[in-house]
Amino acid sequence: MCAAIFMLISMVLPARVALLISLCLGLASSLPRGSLGAWSQTVSPKSAVILGVLILLKLEILSEIDLEWIPVTLICSAAWSRAAVLAAVPDPVVGFRSTTGTTRLAMLVIGMLPLGFFGIWPEPVWGLWVAGLVALLAARWIKARVSMGPVGVRWVMVETIYCLVVLLLMSAAAISEMVQEEEPGS
Repeated sequence: MCAAIFMLISMVLPARVALLISLCLGLASSLPRGSLGAWSQTVSPKSAVILGVLILLKLEILSEIDLEWIPVTLICSAAWSRAAVLAAVPDPVVGFRSTTGTTRLAMLVIGMLPLGFFGIWPEPVWGLWVAGLVALLAARWIKARVSMGPVGVRWVMVETIYCLVVLLLMSAAAISEMVQEEEPGS
């Protein structure tokens, strides 16, 4: 959803404004609401501050990525972060029963679908997979805690980590290309 909103709004507004709007709408849609039991944990002031800082950090990270790669990064980070948070630990949501190994594997397979599409076709983009691995490790490290608030906070944290790794890998690739161009005889 964020990627589609970004692509539509960026046609009429500057990319940074379109990105901020899409990130805020994506955050609003990812926070659980209603009478969903453990899913509808309230956002504490601490969680709200964390979410605000993460949205700003994610905005800064994504604005440094090429415009063509922003939608791809948004799609892969959103799908993978949700799958990683729910599959990384046996008890992803405080108050729900533990998930089985089969369920956790199914969540990871679903989260891998955008990575498989964008990371393999038309040519391999291994940075998306490396970012996915780092995000999965981060999701395992950021375990469910009552003080964290809703599961949406962990989703945004893992999404931000995913985007940061993609940016770092793209920057490293760009620097290595510049070094190769400067070498004599190339």
